[in-house]
Amino acid sequence: VSSPTVREGASPNQDSPVRGPHVSKGSSKGDAGATAKPKKLTFKETRELEALEKTIAAAEARLPAIGKELAAAASDAGKVHQLFTEQQTVESKLEADLARWAELAERAG
Repeated sequence: VSSPTVREGASPNQDSPVRGPHVSKGSSKGDAGATAKPKKLTFKETRELEALEKTIAAAEARLPAIGKELAAAASDAGKVHQLFTEQQTVESKLEADLARWAELAERAG
């Protein structure tokens, strides 16, 4: 019972025959997982990244326009409801697109 505690608490510079193989097995599995994950974007992901940039730009341009239309249509409840719903949809999609763009851009380097 005390052996695992000693292994976990041992300093990283300590060379222990018991600890050595345990660490190398875990790190080799971790390295294999890291190298198996592609760093370069696939062709499809590259095209998705380009499309996301255009979609994000369009959404960022549309949001201020919706705000102006909301202000102009303040007396028309139906129009305000329609614009508000569109605004919520655009903001939600923009947030998801930005998250995906960040993920792809990070992998692209």
